[in-house]
Amino acid sequence: MNKHAIAVAVTAGLAAGLIGSGAPAAAAPDVTGNAQQTIDDLRAQGYRVIVSRLSSKPLAEANVVGVRHGQDFSQNWIVDDEDRDYVYNALAVQTIYVDVN
Repeated sequence: MNKHAIAVAVTAGLAAGLIGSGAPAAAAPDVTGNAQQTIDDLRAQGYRVIVSRLSSKPLAEANVVGVRHGQDFSQNWIVDDEDRDYVYNALAVQTIYVDVN
């Protein structure tokens, strides 16, 4: 096998590994009821909800046309023990964007 054929085989193998190792995208939460009910449900689940209004309808009369994940924010806590310091990183806030019409 010549150098070119080896380089092509290695490149193809690396590309397949990178493509195959992608983590699946997190699914958006289910949408039920009108826009106000959906927003209230998401907030009750602990999400920070950002609403994009595409009309001037009241939220109780509006329909949800899109839900997508936004930025997740983590927070670090440092616990000072006598012998060593411990650093904990925990998810603090998950953001959800809701488009209503």
